This record gives sequence, structure tokens and C-alpha cells, in this order.
Amino acid sequence: MNSNRSLNARLIDKGQGEFALEGELTFETAGKLLEATDAVLNSDENIRVDLAGVSQFDSAGLALLVHCWREIKKAKKTIAFHEAPLQLSMMAKMSGLDRILNISNSSTPVRE
Repeated sequence: MNSNRSLNARLIDKGQGEFALEGELTFETAGKLLEATDAVLNSDENIRVDLAGVSQFDSAGLALLVHCWREIKKAKKTIAFHEAPLQLSMMAKMSGLDRILNISNSSTPVRE
């Protein structure tokens, strides 16, 4: 890995329980995003997260989504991830996490 590469990841609050994750959901950015998502998970609303801006991900990125799901479930709220890159949706399916994560890409609907 090139250590000079600038890693970019951010969580954007769109209001009314709508958020967007953008950039790289990787081992290198997961810690930063974990802090940001923990603040969001304290919201009083059900959450929808747009993943269309995700440019790169790895298993740490998928683990971040599982963390979000687990924390929301504890609070008896719901979370839906939509517009996921196809490869992220496939990784969730291959790992069996598609059974618990409400994750969709443009070709699969979000479960309500």
C-alpha cells in the first residue's frame, strides 16, 4: 500500500434520518467512521444510509455496517443501507450478512 495516498471517508447528515457514507470504507478509515456513526446512531429516528458514494471497501467496511445495525437494533429502531456498490452487496451475501443487514443496490429493493 502506498503510504502517501490520502484516504477519504465521511458521513454526511442529510437530515430527517437520512445519511450518506462516502469514500473508502476500509481498515484505514473504519476507526474515524466508527466515531462519526456512533454519534448518528443516537438519533431518535429510523436511519437510511446512502452508500452510492462508496468508492472502495473491505471487510472492515462491512464490519462497520454490522456495527451500525447492531447498535440500531439495541435501540429498537431500524436502519437501511441503499444504493450499495454491487460488490459490497455481494460481499454481504457471500458472508451471510445479507440476512440481517437491510442492504440494497440499485437492482435490489430495500426491505421495509
